[in-house]
Amino acid sequence: MNRCIEMNLEILGKIRELLSSIDPSNYQQPHAQFFDSSIGGHVRHILDFYERFFEGSDTKTVDYSNRKRDINLEQLPLAALSVLDTILIRIRELVDGPVTVISDSGESFASSLGRELEFLAGHAVHHNAMIVAMSRSQDIIIAPEIAFAKSTLDYRKASA
Repeated sequence: MNRCIEMNLEILGKIRELLSSIDPSNYQQPHAQFFDSSIGGHVRHILDFYERFFEGSDTKTVDYSNRKRDINLEQLPLAALSVLDTILIRIRELVDGPVTVISDSGESFASSLGRELEFLAGHAVHHNAMIVAMSRSQDIIIAPEIAFAKSTLDYRKASA
């Protein structure tokens, strides 16, 4: 599970770099081509999933649909940065184990913390792709690698 932890740390580290430097007005700006969502909205969504994951790691039941949706995390990059720093600490301490995941339909599925951490990485990359597109429309420079899965980056490197 160490590689999965490292992958998540790398993905979240890139988000941390963004949060450390983005102007709050750019962070909050809605983008019509993304259904009026904002960079902050996508960051908040990513953090919500990690928070639910860690609550579930404690209770052994993960329910991603029961998110807090804290508006402060959408509006204030420093508030999101504070939550992200806590997530980064907890990921480093994570030990794999079984969990039950509650789906949006209410069904329960057996999983593991490692498998769910793998899901969170893919989920974050998906939203990071939208963050990169939004940032480009605001002339904010973000390394495009944040928007690609590790397997894609490995493939591109091997194919170059």
